Amino acid sequence: MPQVGTSQVIRFATFEVDLQAQELRKAGLRLKLTGQPFQVLAILLEQPGAVVTREELQKRLWPNTFVDVDHNLNTAINKIREALGDSSENPRFVETLPRRGYRFIARLDHPGDPPKAESSEPERARWWKRKVAIVVVACVGIAGLLYIQIVPKIERLWRLNELQHLTIVPLTALPGNVASPTFSPDGSQVAFAWDGESDGRGYDLYVKAIGSDRPLRLTFHPADWLSVAWSPDGRSIAISRVAGEEDSGIYLLPPTGGPERKLVGRGVGTNYENEISWSPDGKFLAYIDAGETLKLFLLSPDTLERTQIQPDCGHAATPTFSPRGTFLAWGCEDLEYRSSLMLLRMKDGRQTHLLSRPDEILGLAWSSDERRMLFSSQSVLLETSLARPDDLYILPIGHDASDLAARRSGPGLAYVQGSANTNIWRLDLLASPPQARKLAASSREQSSPDISPDGGKIAFESTQSGVREIWVADSDGSNARQ
Repeated sequence: MPQVGTSQVIRFATFEVDLQAQELRKAGLRLKLTGQPFQVLAILLEQPGAVVTREELQKRLWPNTFVDVDHNLNTAINKIREALGDSSENPRFVETLPRRGYRFIARLDHPGDPPKAESSEPERARWWKRKVAIVVVACVGIAGLLYIQIVPKIERLWRLNELQHLTIVPLTALPGNVASPTFSPDGSQVAFAWDGESDGRGYDLYVKAIGSDRPLRLTFHPADWLSVAWSPDGRSIAISRVAGEEDSGIYLLPPTGGPERKLVGRGVGTNYENEISWSPDGKFLAYIDAGETLKLFLLSPDTLERTQIQPDCGHAATPTFSPRGTFLAWGCEDLEYRSSLMLLRMKDGRQTHLLSRPDEILGLAWSSDERRMLFSSQSVLLETSLARPDDLYILPIGHDASDLAARRSGPGLAYVQGSANTNIWRLDLLASPPQARKLAASSREQSSPDISPDGGKIAFESTQSGVREIWVADSDGSNARQ
């Protein structure tokens, strides 16, 4: 910046300094700045842009005197800033250089220029900035509210559209009962339990290629119940067998057939659902064992060490690892015909109660991204997400489904679909011979009848509304109501 020179009036921004009259004016109005503060400002204006040291100010203002220089300078600078409307944190005119001195940093007008009128442009600019900031914050808030309200609805509509286009392909068409399907790691084969070749004596393990007809029988030990899980490396199949005190246990065998290897024994109690699952890294088997209640255990196939998971529920059921092994999910039967869906985070062992249902959970399966789960309950197949567990989708497939199994490679879900038509009958003991006839007929389950004390009514359980509930009818089965 140029030197001030010999000009007696110095102008900057909306201010002017009259050195001869020793006055500071703003837009022609005189401001209160006199004495040493004015002299300090005049000295700074002699060398605009240059540093004026504290020692130089002391020599010019207080030569040959003993005063508190620091205090006097600080007071003078503060009065200058007060008059100019300046700030030490964000200076526009006078800048402090710690332990060195001060510097005038504003641009000076040419000595011949007329004084500038007061301008409201800086204030106007600041006001517009504030308005813009308010508008931006409001837009962000509105966008956040719209996201919370609209995006889940869009996701729900998109997901429902996807579910409407699912294709159902039968994997087996075998007589008798099948149970507990599990895919091979590449998804080309399916292993399952079947009782069709045991003359009604129980379940054995079978494997078949998807698209083929006849399955390959791997075991010849009919069991009351058999749960199946294919290992992640494809080298073995784990089964949980319920077949009496001696033969019940967890076994491994090759998928092409061969000798079985018993890992541990287990009790004979069961929920008659899928009760075993491999962790994706192959280090653990999660399975259900029976004591007084059905408990959940983790078993190492290598060391045979097992650890009981302590869920806060009566009976554990359907353990299922997530695809990347982040979680272990299972169902808990809290009370009769009421279940909870539980999560165990494998990293730290933290358990989470995800949701509750007024019926049994008969199967679990994960989506490949671990964000969603399928489970069967109340005779329907439901989908939930970990982010919004109470926001449920009813799938247009999977009526009366159980024993779910997700394909590891690519999309695909296997499940067992069973049907039951249980009806209430009336037996007239006074007829000769006694006559039996259907009293409450339905395509769904009707059970547990009880006659009222006066004989005019019967109460019974029914799933004809989609949920297991209590119904009442007249003694001849008419006028049934929920």
